Amino acid sequence: MGLQCSSNKVVEDEFFSWGCDRLWGNKLDLDEKFLMFLDVDSTSALIAYNQEIVSPGPNVPDFSRQLITLMGGLTTVPHAFGIGALFLSMFLDLALNSVKRGPNFESVLQKVFAQEKVSEIRDLMEVYRRRWKVNVRDTKRLVTETADYERKLHEQLVRVRNSMLQDGQLNTRALKIWMHGAMLHVTMNIYLAALQGHTGPEATGPISSLIDEYIRDGEVLLDKYQPFQRHQIDLHIRGECVPTTSGPACSHFIDFIRSSEHKQDIKGAKSSDIYLSCRSEIEDTFVQKMRANCPAPRTFINYLNKVQSHLNTLVHDKGAFQIK
Repeated sequence: MGLQCSSNKVVEDEFFSWGCDRLWGNKLDLDEKFLMFLDVDSTSALIAYNQEIVSPGPNVPDFSRQLITLMGGLTTVPHAFGIGALFLSMFLDLALNSVKRGPNFESVLQKVFAQEKVSEIRDLMEVYRRRWKVNVRDTKRLVTETADYERKLHEQLVRVRNSMLQDGQLNTRALKIWMHGAMLHVTMNIYLAALQGHTGPEATGPISSLIDEYIRDGEVLLDKYQPFQRHQIDLHIRGECVPTTSGPACSHFIDFIRSSEHKQDIKGAKSSDIYLSCRSEIEDTFVQKMRANCPAPRTFINYLNKVQSHLNTLVHDKGAFQIK
């Protein structure tokens, strides 16, 4: 007579939670530099980042000279907040890479907005980054060009959104590119308000409305993306079960979650000394539960809500960066 399967809801819930984490992994994570510099206290974050990357090395004078050269001779860089702080962090990385004579440099824009059909956003923001460096000394020209690139970015983001919602182009890369592009777009609008000295409801109202729009679009896209991603999985559990007086004791379960989008297995081990249902029961119920209930991470929505709550502070940013 075969062993009787025993079930432990607490352990099955724990296993399910772990499996959800494995399913999503870092698929929808936001870039750490975007989170660092497109936020409150971005100038302070830039100063801290500069100290962090320079302090371990012996070539601080060489680094500073290289950075000053990259910035066209500036030793005090104005408007070093928000998207300006993000761009300056790229020049810091480029200067450090040059001093260390490292391999070919890949900027955060190249990493976040990689290839694919939506690389127009990468190219657009790369041109704006270069124009930002040229115009950072001239606030009036910087405002004019920032407004121009803000409009162009908005147009591109609408195209990407429509391609995902209406043309069946929804996938992980397109969604992440859209989310990071939306972060830049919101920040560019905040940057424009701060550069022009616009504060109060007349400045924050339109930006708040824009953030609400991206939150609504984000919710819709995540709702459509969740079933798409959940149905990429194919789970198999392996383990050893031994009979006990209370039923089979199973441990060292290993899951194989196949992501057909990426054509590879994501493997991970989960150990437990607590009694679980037999493999076939767990496989059936676990896959069904994940496909029905495994929520996508809300990092993007949480980020927008945070920016929304700090708008009055963000439009007052005026930070400058000293190259020492």
